[in-house]
Amino acid sequence: MSSWGASAILRTPAPLSAQSVFTSFAAAQSNPADIAYALGLGEIAVPNAGNNTLSFLPTACSGVLFRDGHEDR
Repeated sequence: MSSWGASAILRTPAPLSAQSVFTSFAAAQSNPADIAYALGLGEIAVPNAGNNTLSFLPTACSGVLFRDGHEDR
């Protein structure tokens, strides 16, 4: 999840619930906007609206954790 207030990308352990606690995954972002996950690269693309940049954040996640069946559209 991107957060302008925290200036960061936040995460929570699965499964997501009403009691989930979010922690910082990538701080020092500048008004992070609509993030996207690059399935083949295992990276999160973060458009930073505050400074007109694009950050690519490596993850330790394999692509299959994010598959929803719509990747081949």
